[in-house]
Amino acid sequence: MSEHIQHEGIVLSAEADKVRVRLVQSSACAECKAHAMCTSAEGREHEVVALTSEPMQAGDRVEVTETRSMGWTAVAVAYILPVVVLIGILAALSLNHVREEIAGTAALCAAGVYFIVLSLFRNRLENRFHFRARRID
Repeated sequence: MSEHIQHEGIVLSAEADKVRVRLVQSSACAECKAHAMCTSAEGREHEVVALTSEPMQAGDRVEVTETRSMGWTAVAVAYILPVVVLIGILAALSLNHVREEIAGTAALCAAGVYFIVLSLFRNRLENRFHFRARRID
């Protein structure tokens, strides 16, 4: 299994050390067994900001990479932790004999608060999660 996750893209704009890239769906996505679970295979266009050490300009074809561990961390932060919060609050309140509708509402509110806190730490997360881009010749 590869250490990096790679996607091909096209540079939309470039700054000194950053580029904004539109990811292009690969034809290999259709053959991948995990394509139903992967957000890059949904047919939507995705834009990411990637770091680069070489000069680029709009229209350049690039390969955008991220480490597999960074991908798993992103999955944990975006999907797994909110579900843990939701189920944890629901279970704790249910075990304390709180009415179901109140427990359910509180669990949903707790998940909402989780995402609000996550958005407050957006800059920190952007510094932790970064893509790298290199030009494809």
